[in-house]
Amino acid sequence: MITALVVIALALSPGLCPAQQEEKDRPVRSIFMAAEYPGVQVPVDENVSMDIIFHNKGKTDENVGVRIAEIPPGWDARVKSYRFTVTGIHVPAATDKTLSFEAVPGKEVSPGNYESKYISSLRLQSNRNQTIAVEVKPALMAAVGVYPIGIRVSSGDAKGEAQLAVILTGTYDLEVGTASGLLSLNAGRGKPANLSFYVKNSGSAANHDIKFMSFKPEN
Repeated sequence: MITALVVIALALSPGLCPAQQEEKDRPVRSIFMAAEYPGVQVPVDENVSMDIIFHNKGKTDENVGVRIAEIPPGWDARVKSYRFTVTGIHVPAATDKTLSFEAVPGKEVSPGNYESKYISSLRLQSNRNQTIAVEVKPALMAAVGVYPIGIRVSSGDAKGEAQLAVILTGTYDLEVGTASGLLSLNAGRGKPANLSFYVKNSGSAANHDIKFMSFKPEN
């Protein structure tokens, strides 16, 4: 799942407190939305419910139209405030507002992945640049390799694409323990005592040059 975040760099001017500087640097219009939980897992026959947060970082109050662009077959979904289905929301400048998203799977819907899209937008004025951060979270046991990530932006007839690549090097982790789970043994004076233990690579990449050290009590 890819999460897009808008990163805005602020340069402080002498004589302005942080709040005044923030107000001065705030763009005229800048609004985006984010899902409280971009991905959720629910048991069969249970509904999906989460908050959709609208962030107005601009200086202008906004009336934002709200609609569900795509619904998987067999599902019923709506955006609401309290018990009413809504098609828009008023978001004052420098304010956050929240709506609820609800989805109900039909009886014929089988287990699987649905509604995995995370949608965000920004307003880009002419001859201006904005920086977008792309966050990628690989699966826990994803194989080591190179994974292409395609980024596409569009606004009306204007479109642009960029091809990124994520090089997954794997995770590094080691476990050590005994087969029985016991970490102690009985020993007699002047007699050797043996305790077998295992070393397990619980990561997804190979571990090399593993070293062993021991710390013994006096005498």
